[in-house]
Amino acid sequence: MNTTKNSSSASDEIDLLALFKVLKSSYLKIGFFTLFFILLAAAYSFLATPIYQANATLQYDKASQVSLVDQMSEMMPLASSGGQVDSEIEVIKSRMVLGKTVTNLNLDTQIAPAGFFDKLWGDKTDAVVALYLVPEDFIGKPATLTYLGDNKYSLNIEGQVLEGTVGILLKQDDISLLISSLVAEVGQEFTLVKNARYSTIENLRNTLTIAEVGKGTGIINMAIKGADKTENVQILNSIIQNYVDQNTERKKEVTNNTLLFLDEYLPKIKTKLDNYENQLNTFRKKNESIDLSLEAKAALDSALQVEEKLNELTFKEVEIQQLYTRNHPAYQSLLDKRQQLLREKEKISKAIQKLPNTQQQIVRLTRDVESEQAIYNQLVAKQQELSVLNSGITADVRIIDSAESQPNAVAPKKALILVLAAILGFIVGCAYVIAREFFNNKIKGTEDIDALGINVYATIPFSTHEKKLIAEGNKHPLALENPADTAVEAIRSLRTSVYFSVMNQGNNLVMVTSASPGVGKSFVTSNMAVVLANAGKKVLLIDTDLRKGRIHKAFGLSNKLGLSDYLSQSDTSQPNIHSSVIENLDVICRGKNVTHSSELLMSERFKRLLDTVKGQYDIVVIDTAPILAITDSAIIGKYVGTSLLIAYYGVNTVKDIELSLKRFKQNDIEITGVILNGIDAKSDDYNYVYEY
Repeated sequence: MNTTKNSSSASDEIDLLALFKVLKSSYLKIGFFTLFFILLAAAYSFLATPIYQANATLQYDKASQVSLVDQMSEMMPLASSGGQVDSEIEVIKSRMVLGKTVTNLNLDTQIAPAGFFDKLWGDKTDAVVALYLVPEDFIGKPATLTYLGDNKYSLNIEGQVLEGTVGILLKQDDISLLISSLVAEVGQEFTLVKNARYSTIENLRNTLTIAEVGKGTGIINMAIKGADKTENVQILNSIIQNYVDQNTERKKEVTNNTLLFLDEYLPKIKTKLDNYENQLNTFRKKNESIDLSLEAKAALDSALQVEEKLNELTFKEVEIQQLYTRNHPAYQSLLDKRQQLLREKEKISKAIQKLPNTQQQIVRLTRDVESEQAIYNQLVAKQQELSVLNSGITADVRIIDSAESQPNAVAPKKALILVLAAILGFIVGCAYVIAREFFNNKIKGTEDIDALGINVYATIPFSTHEKKLIAEGNKHPLALENPADTAVEAIRSLRTSVYFSVMNQGNNLVMVTSASPGVGKSFVTSNMAVVLANAGKKVLLIDTDLRKGRIHKAFGLSNKLGLSDYLSQSDTSQPNIHSSVIENLDVICRGKNVTHSSELLMSERFKRLLDTVKGQYDIVVIDTAPILAITDSAIIGKYVGTSLLIAYYGVNTVKDIELSLKRFKQNDIEITGVILNGIDAKSDDYNYVYEY
């Protein structure tokens, strides 16, 4: 049976004529959606509150920063000027900065006329709340404030009624309220809400737009949108001031922490230096005639250079850890550099060990003294430098333009809204025709795999009989229970392709893997091994999925002394090789579940095992773990001649296969072909099997 076939390109295309007919027949519905969206847009444009925008401009001057981090630019490409400005923008948006503005301007308290029509057409009213504190249970719950006349008001909060006077603090139980001004008609009601501080900060962040003007300029443009021009300016200026204040405090904190470190570390270094000098002097007195050879001097110079670089990294780490976590790219770059230097240091140490003992001693002692002396001198110089600079620290930010509001509203843009609403209504009216096609990103046929430039070795139909066997707990492969099943027929076709691949490659190791679990990998592997054995080939099936392998269940075999036991126990001469109920088919089961499978599969014992069995069997089929889950199959792929990747119809995406192929390519492993499993009865690929 031929499982690779030509499919009509028309099956993958949308019939535009048929689609046009459907849209034409539904013109009333499309027209309704279009009109409905236009009416909604018109109502919104009429009722929406005008939104104004205030702008401000800052300049971030990195050159003024008193920081050792600036010296990291050579080794950290990510720590560029643009990247630093991006970091500062995130600081401006942080709760640390915005939270102070929320607190200072009382932004978590909202008061507005209670009636909908009062907001639209009522007389001008105004209420200013200077202070409003409520228990945690009342956060987010609206209270009703009613003006009683003569500067008196009442507050109804959760059924509790309080009365107060404008300009005088009202305090009862855990509720505090200070109304600084109130302009309204007698009986006018207002809705008063104390919002959660976190949500208020998030809402404020959403109204902000902050961006650098041109890459690398350091010029930051800030904008805020809101219904009140004056409030916009106040909020933006408050944010700017809070940001400038925290910037200054941060620089002082970093410098002070560095000075504290130096104050604590210098005496230790001095003591260490004195100790090394005493050891060197004592050694020289005992060995007065010892001179360093050229080889020893070269080793000493190299060691000192590496030590100097390591010391520099230590100083840089002192400050960079004040700014970033260990996962930050800047910190990771520093750690990578340190590892490189440590490897160089180890190499030099091995070279020193080859010198005569006396030469080794004097090189090590001299290196220790000069290295500690360099550290001490650098620390003293840095301490003096920071002590001078600490008194004159200023912010890295300069305010170029303070906040100022634009005179005209920036939203809503009525004409644009109406046009966009008409277009959107038309699109929504048509969307139901094509939505399902666009949302379905699963593999729908062999053409999806062909488009990736990889061969489809077989298409295996979904087997209802196999599903029944699993439900009944059957312990034999489908190829034994129902040899005439269409899935088994497809696997026989796969057998032919695998056989010729083995012949061409000259390597009888065949790996079967998948992109993800649950795609029938073990089903395909076990049944392929059965049909290969039925063809008279001596076959060995190895389960190398050491975490979740289930080949032993498919054949009803014992899982004791399996592959993992053999690889992890040096006293085990070989794994259990089970003879299955099928003639010519042997099985090596997974063994005990392990979490360090990659290390075991990289061992020499596994390689020797493969070298042994490949000479004892015609074909060795290796079931491996999914490539996107762990790297085991990338390890095994180095040894095999044929590598097969299983994809499941309607489950795996094209992206899954692309990522899997990329993962193998990165390890110089070429996938021989893809097996498309679980073909649906409605698909063209399935129909082709029956037509054939």
